[in-house]
Amino acid sequence: SPVGISSNPSSVTVSSRSTATFSVSAYGSAPYSYFWYKNGSFLTSVTGSYSTSSSYTTPTLSTSNNGDYYYCIVTNCSSGYAATSSNAYVTICSPVGISSNPSSVTVTPGSTTTFNVSVYGTAPYSYFWYRNGSFITSTTGSYSTSSSYTTPTLSTSNNGDYYYCIVTNCSSGYAATSSNAYVTICS
Repeated sequence: SPVGISSNPSSVTVSSRSTATFSVSAYGSAPYSYFWYKNGSFLTSVTGSYSTSSSYTTPTLSTSNNGDYYYCIVTNCSSGYAATSSNAYVTICSPVGISSNPSSVTVTPGSTTTFNVSVYGTAPYSYFWYRNGSFITSTTGSYSTSSSYTTPTLSTSNNGDYYYCIVTNCSSGYAATSSNAYVTICS
């Protein structure tokens, strides 16, 4: 019977210097031949033509591979029939870094202040705010999706407190830590 695609390869987000594996599932009369393509160009297999594998693993990827797409054309013994998978895209996640640190402030007792951090790298980001070395639990109970943090009302006992932020993104194993921002209470 004619070949068809029952499961398409999935798009991936990976870190630079890693590989990605794409898989496709077919139906119809076996055996199948798999023709893998990258950005519209056929990827020659070890046999020099088609592959007998329903999966393809890329060589090591770099930032230049961001936006590349892969797909597979599957054929079987029913000559004249072929099935083409949908495209699966590669997103290369650039490690996160701090482009602007929170600033130290001088405030009066009874006021609040807001600290901000700016970052670069591939979004989305997770922000982990700290006060005097202790994690500040956000409204979600873990990380925040906000690049700013507003303190509760400050008093003279907060003089010398320091705040900083640790930011992560899709690049596993990488985190960026801001410098400390100090609070001076002017009474």
